[in-house]
Amino acid sequence: MGERTALNQKDASKWLLRANALQYSGLLNRKYKGQCDTAIILFNEALKIHLELSKGSDNKTLSKTLNGAANCYNSIANAMQAQGKFPYALIYYHKAVEYAKKGLQIAKDIGALPDENTSYQHLKEAYAKLGDYKKALEYYDLFNVTKDSLFNNEKNKHISEMEAKYQTEKKQQQIKIQDVDIRRQKSQKYAFIAGLIFVLALAVVAFRAYIQKKKTNRLLQEKNTEISQQKEEIQTQAEHLEKTNKELEKLSMVARKTDNGITIFSSDWNIEYRNAAFKKLYGVTLSEMLLLEGQNIRELNDEKIIKLFEECSMTKKTVQYEIAKTDFSGKKIWVQTTLTPILNTSGNLSKLVAIDTDITHIKEAEEKIEAEKKKTQEKNKKLWEISLLVHKEKEKTHELLKIVEKKNKNISDSIHYALKIQQAILPDLNFIRKIFPGSFILYKPKDVVSGDFYWWAEVENKLVRLLSN
Repeated sequence: MGERTALNQKDASKWLLRANALQYSGLLNRKYKGQCDTAIILFNEALKIHLELSKGSDNKTLSKTLNGAANCYNSIANAMQAQGKFPYALIYYHKAVEYAKKGLQIAKDIGALPDENTSYQHLKEAYAKLGDYKKALEYYDLFNVTKDSLFNNEKNKHISEMEAKYQTEKKQQQIKIQDVDIRRQKSQKYAFIAGLIFVLALAVVAFRAYIQKKKTNRLLQEKNTEISQQKEEIQTQAEHLEKTNKELEKLSMVARKTDNGITIFSSDWNIEYRNAAFKKLYGVTLSEMLLLEGQNIRELNDEKIIKLFEECSMTKKTVQYEIAKTDFSGKKIWVQTTLTPILNTSGNLSKLVAIDTDITHIKEAEEKIEAEKKKTQEKNKKLWEISLLVHKEKEKTHELLKIVEKKNKNISDSIHYALKIQQAILPDLNFIRKIFPGSFILYKPKDVVSGDFYWWAEVENKLVRLLSN
């Protein structure tokens, strides 16, 4: 193959057609027959042709072969992605970027606008698959700009062709006029007839020219109207893309700085993007997670999560759920997921954004609180039992106090009665003062009734004094 191509560089167009046929056949096998292995073989055959033609070709052919190689790499990567071979698909998408950039540089150098447009298309597709949406949008804008330029070139070419046609017809009319003048000079005999023929011919030509001009003006008016409409649509799309780009830049900034895991799903639930915090949360990269859980959320076979995704997609409202998971190290973690729908300008579902928050510490705190709550309930139960015992003891004590109070009252009544008896036997103080003027008696019992007492009396003209204990 290599020797044959090297010896037939003049037949490059034939080999390019053969490579395109192989590429088209591969696409048919992948898209409509689902035969990815056959498609990859055909894409590789086409890729070999493009790589061989790129050796020693002129810049015009080289630009086309490099773009062809980029297209083959993209096609091979798409087929491998369909087979679930995501790591290999990423390698081929990077190769597609490499060859498309080479082709783009050469196309710019030689001013090949169609090839430049093709390079932008391949770069847009490859970066979108790699998840670099910012660059994908950048090359998508360049693709549209060059596409518009190609359209304007085609329009200018069409106008130039119509102008050339008009000038040709004008020159033909001038030749006819000259022929008429020559005939008139040669023969005066046929002057009137020739003049009449000339006038009629001129009228016919003028009428045809008028009709043609009117038709041309109408076509130009329709084209201008169509171009204006397309320009307005393109402007609207550009504004929408600019707005989307700004939103994506904000989302990208938030996704880079947040500690929460952020996942963007397509409208059919395929994973399109996950931020760096996702690896910190679960301990695995996007590629590793895709190998473990699959590209689509349905591959998890989790009915609860699938029902939540269906609810969010159908109601177009945010849903929130909590789930226990195991990270890559085997540690159990609790994750709270907020699933938000993103709608396009038509109000239809465009994307789904899932924000995963680690709530393990909250769950652990709740478990500790629950455990402490149980302990507190046990303590309260014991305290209640103790309280009941204390209450019973208090009632017993209260009964004993009543008995003691009753006995104390009896004792107190007896003591006061004894006091009255004691006071009754004590001598009159005036009697003592008659005998001992200016005297006094210091008598202070310790309690109500004193254990000591005194007594005075006059017996047979004798004073009898008694101190008793």
